[in-house]
Amino acid sequence: RLINAAIKQFEVDERTEADDAKVISILTKMVKQRKDSAKIYTEAGRQDLADKENAEIEILNRYLPQMMSTEEIKTVVDAAIAETGASGMADMG
Repeated sequence: RLINAAIKQFEVDERTEADDAKVISILTKMVKQRKDSAKIYTEAGRQDLADKENAEIEILNRYLPQMMSTEEIKTVVDAAIAETGASGMADMG
């Protein structure tokens, strides 16, 4: 319900239909808001509220694309460097 409400709110505010990229952006924003709230609640000693926010984060993450791991990123970067023949900072760009 939280996700549907956020998407509907965007569509009403912007008077347009949300595409996949915008939905991902909305979900990412919702996760960030909940992480910030959970941190504040934890610092304030309200672990019960922090736990609620963390549970919502887990639910939201189910609808987001899987993030690449550090090893996957390193592999892709190494492949790009090898493909372009870059040998130093001067080769960037």
